[in-house]
Amino acid sequence: MAKLLFFNIPAIGHVNPTLPVVRVLVERGEDVAYVNGEAMRAKIEATGARFVPYETFPDFAALSDKVAERRLARTALGLVRLSRYVLPGVMAIVEREQPDIIVHDSLTSWGHLAAKKAKLPAVTLVTTLLMGREISRRLPRRAMLGTVAQFVGALPPYALLAARMRSEQGIFPVFLTQAVACYSDLNIVFTSRAFQPGGSGYGEHFRFVGPALSARPDDSAFPFDRLTGQPLVYISLGTIANRQPDFYRACFAALGGQPVQVVLSVGPATDIPALGAIPANFIVRPVVPQLEILRRAAVFVTHGGLNSVHEGLYYGVPLALVPQQVEQTATAYHVADLGAGRVLAPEPGHTLPSPAALRAAVLALLDDARSHEAAAAIGQTLREAGGADRAAEEIVQFASANKS
Repeated sequence: MAKLLFFNIPAIGHVNPTLPVVRVLVERGEDVAYVNGEAMRAKIEATGARFVPYETFPDFAALSDKVAERRLARTALGLVRLSRYVLPGVMAIVEREQPDIIVHDSLTSWGHLAAKKAKLPAVTLVTTLLMGREISRRLPRRAMLGTVAQFVGALPPYALLAARMRSEQGIFPVFLTQAVACYSDLNIVFTSRAFQPGGSGYGEHFRFVGPALSARPDDSAFPFDRLTGQPLVYISLGTIANRQPDFYRACFAALGGQPVQVVLSVGPATDIPALGAIPANFIVRPVVPQLEILRRAAVFVTHGGLNSVHEGLYYGVPLALVPQQVEQTATAYHVADLGAGRVLAPEPGHTLPSPAALRAAVLALLDDARSHEAAAAIGQTLREAGGADRAAEEIVQFASANKS
């Protein structure tokens, strides 16, 4: 039995993919402690793992706002600042827990640095596509140049942070670009090698296990009895950048009165009555049981976050993609290249599709057999990659090989 110490950020999109893996590890008899924010306690404890709160962790909403601003460099800089702030407390947890191995999300560079300081082996859990040359060059030129310019502008404050961290804690932070893609000796990538752009070029340090999906507790009281049997269109912009009332009104204009039924998830922060009159063929909810809806869906209108993309394709649902961030744009064009969807916002977050464009894309995807076939083919590779069981096995084998 190995003692595993997990570090993650308190964000649903990063915690949820790891929970089935943790559950399998616990069922296999491994000793798992999972460090996160209090908001994630119930989810983590439901797996059987021992929840450990961060000793010091600022309000994560500030970093979430940077993500919602769709500026990758500001997100990276925010993560470096967060690493400087939390690392002393993280090291105290490591000293107290005495783990055999550290497992951390690719955004939690403090897990990587803690393993380095404690001379422990580390595993990275990667819930995004690997941002190599094959996918980054698929970005629109303006988005790519803008991202490069953002990182150049962030270098001076990063250098100051790095110097302070070296002086205060005796260690440099990761490089700025690593803050959003911090890899280790073993990297568990929650996609299939077939879906990862350039997947065949990644070596044995990267294990492609596919999405780790499992049933989630449903407290949304979704009215399944209102589903009519018409072709179902599901719309969601994810859990962070979903405060988009103009987009939701455009959805009303695009698909209201069309021969489809629409389930629209708008997030808890959206004032639903303020959206105006809801078309009769819409069900609008703050939160929906996404996996249950996707099992029934014919088209998924999504922001292009990898968890949502995976979940749609896992069930063979073609995607209409409205990316909100740079990496989502790259993912969206990759999906389109594979024939499983259409991109409706060519620049991340700067443009939203008109009602006419949205209507045309959704209706076209409904009738496009090739898109459904492509989505089903990708879904098969995701299912065959192994999921939570494969991820847990890879971690256990790595821990056994590196246990002192």
